[in-house]
Amino acid sequence: VLIMFDGGSRGNPGSAGAGALVNISTRIDTTKKSTTVYQLTKKICVRHYLGEGPTNNEAEYCGLCKGLETTVEELKAFQSANQSSLETPFGVHLVVQGDSQLIIKQLTKEYRCKHP
Repeated sequence: VLIMFDGGSRGNPGSAGAGALVNISTRIDTTKKSTTVYQLTKKICVRHYLGEGPTNNEAEYCGLCKGLETTVEELKAFQSANQSSLETPFGVHLVVQGDSQLIIKQLTKEYRCKHP
């Protein structure tokens, strides 16, 4: 799963919006054991208007959260469609990309969150 997120505001704070692109790929079994091939199975665009007042950083976080929420919903739907128990774990490789240095460094614990 690849989540690309972004958010912004006109003014800081100001009128704000956020969005995310969620790409879900499945691994394809190949005859060559040394090669892993993935096929894009679903591409979901999420956008959200935040109204007046949020800061740029709040909009960026909203984009990340919307991408993560969408991913969780899709994985639950996948489990349900495949009649898997929600308690049965399955492997998911998650990649998150964004242009906000603050958020990326907080996620990687290089920066700490002052006001969670």
